[in-house]
Amino acid sequence: MARLGFATPGKTLGWAQGFAGLSSPDLGYKVRRGALTALAAGALVAGLSATSVALDGVADPGVTYDASTTSILDVSRFGFAWRDGVRPGDVIVSTRDATEGGWTMVTRDGAGTAHTADGTAAYAGVAASLPLGVIALVLAGLSVLFLSTRRRWVVPTASLALFAAGVPLALQGGAELPTAVLGGAALVPAVNLVRRTPIAMVFRVGLVAAVLVFVGAWAIARLTGADVYEGLESTRMSVAFWAALALLTDRAVVPILRGESIGVMRPRLFDVGVISAFGVIGVVLLSTFFVPLPVVGALMLAAVAILPSTRRRLGEPLEDAIFGDVREAAAAEAAEAERARLARELHDVPLQELVAVIRRLEIVPGTEAESENLRTLAGHLRNVATELRPPVLDDLGLPAALDYLAEESTSSAIPVTADVVDDTGFGAERRPPSDVELAMYRIASEAVSNAVRHSGGREVRIRAAVAPDRVELIVADDGAGLAAGAAHDAAKRKRMGLASMRRRAQAIDAELSIDGSANGTQVKVAWQA
Repeated sequence: MARLGFATPGKTLGWAQGFAGLSSPDLGYKVRRGALTALAAGALVAGLSATSVALDGVADPGVTYDASTTSILDVSRFGFAWRDGVRPGDVIVSTRDATEGGWTMVTRDGAGTAHTADGTAAYAGVAASLPLGVIALVLAGLSVLFLSTRRRWVVPTASLALFAAGVPLALQGGAELPTAVLGGAALVPAVNLVRRTPIAMVFRVGLVAAVLVFVGAWAIARLTGADVYEGLESTRMSVAFWAALALLTDRAVVPILRGESIGVMRPRLFDVGVISAFGVIGVVLLSTFFVPLPVVGALMLAAVAILPSTRRRLGEPLEDAIFGDVREAAAAEAAEAERARLARELHDVPLQELVAVIRRLEIVPGTEAESENLRTLAGHLRNVATELRPPVLDDLGLPAALDYLAEESTSSAIPVTADVVDDTGFGAERRPPSDVELAMYRIASEAVSNAVRHSGGREVRIRAAVAPDRVELIVADDGAGLAAGAAHDAAKRKRMGLASMRRRAQAIDAELSIDGSANGTQVKVAWQA
């Protein structure tokens, strides 16, 4: 976001001073954009980690034992062994490896009580959380895509991604990464909601500080195993869930209920492909090649950072190459729809009003000159409306439209004749498709206009054969013709409408040829169903 400033009259800015009248980009904007980028990249790493953990389907028991495998040295509070009663100092009675059906350890404490840490249920829980891991990865990918389309959706999607990713990571065990993800799932949406709350700044600052203090206390309690952790975790879970739900409601539900647009733009295909590819690569690196998470995280952050420049250099040319014809067809269709709308509006309102004024003037003595001027104006408007979209094409079809084109294009300087073989019928099913009729008519109109204006000949001839499944059209003149390479040069200079004729022929998969000689120029178009 750039803020308007005041230019200094008579001063030329140097190359490093920016543009006249504009200040340098807002520092706050840069900070917000950087924070959103970091949040989206962090959510992507969390989604990758959660998906990788769920695919592995392995839970961490959290036990550390001595080299002789006889006694327990330490037990993490986040592993399933702690939940099953295993404590430091226990004597190991037996163990079973995961390859034998699930990691299991039997220990005996100082009182002689046996404890069994059975990983079967824990492993099954981690594997069952795969859908949540995939959901987290998809939401994180969306948050990255929204960086370049709708940044207001980055925080909601990233918050939901962190919330979903926290489940597989918590089930798997471990301390640092689950703590960061679970804490972010509560911190991000809560702070964002506080920022949007319509209260005084001092209260907003106080609420943000309170959220930061709470999440910090929760993290310390979790990592140190304090007794208050269970109560804080329950509160953290509620804050994460309800804050994320409130954000989603604010972005989607409320606008829908108000009848407003939720403001989500379709992402670029290139962006979707790049983010999907990096997501798959990240999961493979974590699950198959066991690349350390910080390395994968750095790669994801780099991918998010270079995505805009990569899109400009590779994405846009690639999309133009793949979808160029589709976009041109859509643009041509939109242009024809707009021409038809303008023709209807000209005919229905201005022309009708003008005719009514002319009739009222005809009964007023002494207004003959004004009436005649208005009749001339009405004729011009009628010609414009007809040129925009000839009614005869829609009502009677291509053969009648070509006859009408020849009649309207004929002048005292150069006559235009039409010889049309009509093999169609009265029903719409006996006519070529409407887009074919329209394209053929536009090509014929452009060719006739070129011949009348530029050929210098004495006659222009339209010959056509129209059938429901076949159309052949030839527009020929007896003028000076086209020199070798003239058509190509004219197309490069966007003259004579040759590029337009080629685009229209390509849109209906027709063959177009333009031949020029000393005997004149011939434009030939052939379409076959």
